Amino acid sequence: MYSTPATYDLIELMLKDSAKLAQKDAEWENRRRKRAGKELIEPLYEIEDVEALLVQREAIDIGTEKTITPDINICFREAGHILGNE
Repeated sequence: MYSTPATYDLIELMLKDSAKLAQKDAEWENRRRKRAGKELIEPLYEIEDVEALLVQREAIDIGTEKTITPDINICFREAGHILGNE
C-alpha cells in the first residue's frame, strides 16, 4: 500500500479500529440472522488482514514519483482537503 507519510502514520490505527467495528457489526448481524434462520456473514476484513497489509505499506513524499510497474507510476499531489499537506 502506497500512501503519504501522514496517512502512513495513521493507517494502522484507522484500519485496526475499522476491523474491530466490522467484527462487532458482523457479530450483531449474525445474532439477528441466526434467530431468523438466515445464512451468517463474515466481516469484510479482520485484524489479521490488517496486520498482513501493514507490512506491505510504503510512504511516498508528496511530489515524489514512484514506479509501481513499468507501465504504472504514481505521484501524490497537494490538495487542500487531504491529510498531510503542508
